[in-house]
Amino acid sequence: WTLNFLFSNQFQVFLSLYWIVLIVLSSLLLSPDSDSKIEGKGPNKKVSRKFLKGNPIPNIIVRKYYHFLTLFMFVPGIMYTKKFQEVAFAAAIAALLLVEFIRYAKIPPFGKTINNFMSSFVDERDEGNVIISHLYLLVGCAVTVWFSGDNTFHPLSPYSGVLILGIGDSIAAVVGTYFGKIKWPDSKKTIEGTSAALLSVFLSGSFIILLSNLSYSFFNNYNIDNKSLMDYINFQSIDWLLYLFSSILTCCLEAFTTQNDNLIIPFFFQAVLTLSTCFKKVLL
Repeated sequence: WTLNFLFSNQFQVFLSLYWIVLIVLSSLLLSPDSDSKIEGKGPNKKVSRKFLKGNPIPNIIVRKYYHFLTLFMFVPGIMYTKKFQEVAFAAAIAALLLVEFIRYAKIPPFGKTINNFMSSFVDERDEGNVIISHLYLLVGCAVTVWFSGDNTFHPLSPYSGVLILGIGDSIAAVVGTYFGKIKWPDSKKTIEGTSAALLSVFLSGSFIILLSNLSYSFFNNYNIDNKSLMDYINFQSIDWLLYLFSSILTCCLEAFTTQNDNLIIPFFFQAVLTLSTCFKKVLL
């Protein structure tokens, strides 16, 4: 059944190969050096990478690179073949659980290598025996796709996990770390980082809407059947205002969250987007 489902659509085969290439290249590029130099701790931790010669790279940049990568990996699947993306998420989570078990138990021949690779990415939130941040990232992107269903209230609901984790969280961390000066009250996070996250989430969502509408028009003009693609998204002024308000609330929550937010923030963003649609229907 799995193979029949995979090969039932040529785009799904190309998408699978595209994912494999991205994962392999990223893993090779960011694999730790055999004699890795580790500097600092927590957010200031730096690790030297095998194929990136020079000074050790800040760990936060490497971690957020994988967040950013989710945008390029998952948006095409959500937009053009959503059912396949849902199944792929489930398979990927199962694979990550298996890899984590092999790493934790150090099962030969790959257990030690996987442990060395994964340990180079950990920060203060992965201090236990089990490394869960990467799993939370994938689950955070997946649940908003699974929960959106076939008839979503808001056109960006399936993308809420990718938008807030892949773009918002990444931009907030990088900008806040290198350019942030003004901190939020009782928080380590900065106003500059939150503002950058808000701008990036809003612009990325706008780009997804534009791309979806262009694709919809292209398929219609050439009579190409694509049942996975959403209907034409007619965003009015109130839709943009509600989307902006939803993004503001979510980015503010991200600024004051101290634990691993890869699960909480996507749920919240999706819920606020859905409520904004209900609010619009009540108003109009």
